[in-house]
Parts: sequence; structure tokens; C-alpha cells
Amino acid sequence: MSKIYRINEFAKRIGKAPSTIRRWEREGKLVAKRHASGHRYFDEADVRLMLGGAPRERDVVVYCRV
Repeated sequence: MSKIYRINEFAKRIGKAPSTIRRWEREGKLVAKRHASGHRYFDEADVRLMLGGAPRERDVVVYCRV
């Protein structure tokens, strides 16, 4: 079972402020999971994603030799 982080713990873990996390969620840059009570939580996969796990955009390089 992966560790679950509250918003404050998650923000501290990735080096951002909790208000930044809330703003990112509002803007759609980050999707938070929610408990039945409505509280946000994040897991290890979210931490890895924010710390450079998967790139958001990829650069495309085309090489052609004639």
C-alpha cells in the first residue's frame, strides 16, 4: 500500500506551498484524489509525477539525411 499525503504534507514533499497546490488543482494542472468527506489527498505516484517522473510534453526531433 502506498503512502497517502494530505495537502500540506504533499506540498512540503515537493517543495511548494499548499496554496500553489490548490491553485494548480483549480487550473487543472494537477488532479487531487478526494476522501468521502471531500478532503484532498495524494499518493506516491503523484509525488513521483511532480518530481520529474513523467514529462508533460515531449520534444520531437526529426533527422533526415538525403
